[in-house]
Amino acid sequence: NNAEVSFPANAIVDGNNNPVTDATMKIGNILVSDPGAVDIFPGTFLGDVSGSNEPIESYGFVNVSVEDGGGNSLSLNPAIGATVRMPVNPDPVGENTIATWRLNETTGVWEQGSNATRVGASNVFEFNVTSFSWWNIDKPIGVVDQPSGKVEEQQILMVK
Repeated sequence: NNAEVSFPANAIVDGNNNPVTDATMKIGNILVSDPGAVDIFPGTFLGDVSGSNEPIESYGFVNVSVEDGGGNSLSLNPAIGATVRMPVNPDPVGENTIATWRLNETTGVWEQGSNATRVGASNVFEFNVTSFSWWNIDKPIGVVDQPSGKVEEQQILMVK
């Protein structure tokens, strides 16, 4: 789905934190509008918002991993990082900045990262990462109490 990852020089390192010159990137970019996207969504539809697990609405998610020629996992040097450009669908129309979330693979809950910024007038958002993982562009879901305009917590049960 046309996701891109840009790696500056020396961004990819081996287990001893030495930069590598040859690596294979594996990337999976899933648009929420794709048939079956919910079936492969990793973790839960919950994000850690100020220590509380809140329902989240996803606009797209991506997984990036890198390995050497022998199939050994490589890491991203957190001091250098990488830039991800990811198309989203549905498009959060009117929003030019939206939070990114990294999957905590132990708990299955998404943890908020930095913000992603819309690229021009496209449906592509760009953000920086300091580790390889599942990354998600989404936001917490709230319910607006129509008479007062107050946002209240919403309980949602998602079945996978």
